[in-house]
Amino acid sequence: KGEKRERIIRTLLDNPDGSLTAYRIHKETDCSEQWVGSYLRKLESLDLVDRTCVKDVIGLFDHWLSIRIPPKYADYHLQQD
Repeated sequence: KGEKRERIIRTLLDNPDGSLTAYRIHKETDCSEQWVGSYLRKLESLDLVDRTCVKDVIGLFDHWLSIRIPPKYADYHLQQD
């Protein structure tokens, strides 16, 4: 559930002008159409988006930070000379 929301928010933040349709967001995020529609309505009720157009970029980013699932571990790649 959390990962789906994060994918939707990242897609919206990458395309804040509203150029994507809900269907396109569904395809790019690999979430069901129903889930995307439901979550977009929730974001609209928070006054963060209007359809797929981001009204409050900072607010949407803050919302993402509040629901974000921190990674369980970090990977590091060291280059050998």
